[in-house]
Amino acid sequence: NQVDFIIIPTTVRPAKPVAEPEDTVDVNGKQEPTFPTYVKNTSPGSNVGIAGISLPIGLTKDGLPVGIEIDVLSVNDEKLLSLAVALEALFGPVPAPF
Repeated sequence: NQVDFIIIPTTVRPAKPVAEPEDTVDVNGKQEPTFPTYVKNTSPGSNVGIAGISLPIGLTKDGLPVGIEIDVLSVNDEKLLSLAVALEALFGPVPAPF
């Protein structure tokens, strides 16, 4: 498909509040295991050995961090880092949630 980059949310939901149970997380009203839920978007790239980077892009209305994952074929590491720097400049620094 001649795709240069794939950009997806880093996780399928914002960061989990510390007060929630550790072993499960709510996804669309259903309790799912925490770890597999949070690595769902980043694990495939890591498992096949392609380069990827996750960038913070903001906070939810509740102050929880959200980010984007950018994946690229490993031979394009320089393009990946260049895009990450450009997007970081676009989104600016993300304030600490606390």
